[in-house]
Amino acid sequence: MPTAMSIEGELRRLIPVGEQDLDLLADWFADSAFVKHWGCAPLAREEVAAKYVGRLRPEVESFLVLAASGPVGYAQYSCEGGRDGGIDVLLIPDARGHGFGPDAAGALMAYLLQGRG
Repeated sequence: MPTAMSIEGELRRLIPVGEQDLDLLADWFADSAFVKHWGCAPLAREEVAAKYVGRLRPEVESFLVLAASGPVGYAQYSCEGGRDGGIDVLLIPDARGHGFGPDAAGALMAYLLQGRG
């Protein structure tokens, strides 16, 4: 499902996650401070590859959240059956409290409401 595009917000942009991002995501999801509000348990690299790089969950589209300083988080949306879905945003601890989360979620929602590009 990933596409070669980016979603622009006021503070940051979202780009689709690819296999090249697995090392970064595996490091983030192994950090208890990163996953504190996302299930409360660090994840193994294999689980990150399966769930967050799209290998086993094609109904979930995953993005890196980029700020001027570089990657600051992970965002995803899912659309299942055209009726159910959700948006999740998770930021590295240093990026929290700067408006990146609401900006990323709002940009992702706008993208979805516009028919996914």
